[in-house]
Amino acid sequence: MRVLDTISALVFSAFLIAPVLSVLGFGYDPEAENAVTRDEIELGSLIQADRTYRDDIIDRALQNSPVGMNAIRLRNWVDYSIIGFVETDQVISGEGDWLYYVPSFEGGECVERRRIEWAIDKVEAFSKVAEAAGIQFVFSVSPDKAVAVESRLGTRASLAAGCKISNAREWRHYARTIGSSIVDHLDAFEDPTLTDEIYFRTDTHWNEFGGALAVRQLASRLIEKDVGLPTLGSGERVSIDTDLRTGMLRLPIQEDTESFPEFWETQFPDRVGAGVTDAVILHDSFYKKITKPLMILFPDGALFDLNHPQPDALQSAIANRPKHLVVNSVERRMIPRLVSQNYSWNSPMGKGLVEANRSIAQGCDYSPIDTRELELSNMSAEPSSGRFLTQRDPKLYLRLKDTARRPCIKIQFSTSSSTVSQLFLPTGAEGGVREGLSVKFFDETGPDRSIELVLPEEFSNSKVRFDPDFGESEIQDLIVEIGEIRN
Repeated sequence: MRVLDTISALVFSAFLIAPVLSVLGFGYDPEAENAVTRDEIELGSLIQADRTYRDDIIDRALQNSPVGMNAIRLRNWVDYSIIGFVETDQVISGEGDWLYYVPSFEGGECVERRRIEWAIDKVEAFSKVAEAAGIQFVFSVSPDKAVAVESRLGTRASLAAGCKISNAREWRHYARTIGSSIVDHLDAFEDPTLTDEIYFRTDTHWNEFGGALAVRQLASRLIEKDVGLPTLGSGERVSIDTDLRTGMLRLPIQEDTESFPEFWETQFPDRVGAGVTDAVILHDSFYKKITKPLMILFPDGALFDLNHPQPDALQSAIANRPKHLVVNSVERRMIPRLVSQNYSWNSPMGKGLVEANRSIAQGCDYSPIDTRELELSNMSAEPSSGRFLTQRDPKLYLRLKDTARRPCIKIQFSTSSSTVSQLFLPTGAEGGVREGLSVKFFDETGPDRSIELVLPEEFSNSKVRFDPDFGESEIQDLIVEIGEIRN
């Protein structure tokens, strides 16, 4: 027994020492990610009673060592190539050699109906604010692979996906119901015979042919012409590294795919012609996969990659009122981005649109409204002092000018609140509202505010709701004006 104990101890020690020796001898593995650096090691933290920091340093050092990385590769190779099924925190097998990105399932959680409506309505609010400023706003969605190639998920991945598919159907149903302007690239993939031809089997993204379908659809919206497609089987066969198999599973196996250089270099430019000039394109990794055709479609376009943010430059580019603003999102990030992240009113994109609109609204002809004639809710006026005392969620209602031109609104006031002001775009002439169909003015959160906005002609003579703030406050020096854009 003593000999066996000694052998067991030696084997256990070897397992612990081998990764350390491999790092000392060869350094970190070439594919190491988030490896421990000398600068971040703090001796005091390593010897503290709390193990969180110590465990993190040890885990990262062991995993990124040559021995640790090769162990990961071996485990994934056995699962994927021998057993035929792999499941990690990032990758799960579908049918055959199809792989899916686990985070795209969003934990399988069901998205609230209210959150879906809020997000989709916000796209329409962006579109109206942009339209009134002379900007064509196009919001496009790149479908997640699990949605576009649902038929290859298989049983286990379908279970892991949870509400993923029903969420996708829910937001699309709502978008159709309200006649949303969203360019849904899933619509470009309707042909069932192309199911296996549009996405890589071992990557999260569409392949070159799938990208061509998306570009064709986008061009149809922007220049109203069919720019055509490459013919499957006419291109060149190439092998590429993919993010799921080569990257995340760390398996040195490339995927064979078809590329169409002749189409992009000759036929596509001829069909696009002059293309779309004066455009800003805000995108993520899916549009990065089709950068070359996008630069042909948008010959002088300014491309902004969400994965390499340039917030000041982006806001300035939009505030300068380009003729076209194209905003793209992968499906799994669309709703959170619209609700509170990159595509909210508090983002560079949202602030840029408000700034662009305001620059047009400053050219409106205004007439004041007697504040005593305003319809108030959760607000009480003190005529002698001109003050308004508000309760939670104060609102005031007014009717825009009845005009054949674009109507304008200007509201100035002082407030003791630091919460944001919000203008709701009416869903009808009598002022129906939806939470997402509104504009928030994050650049005007100080005590003295001046809100100015021009809206499309369709809102002429409509009743609008304005929330000066969200809490109890005191409002003074309220001036409300309505008008129309000058000829």
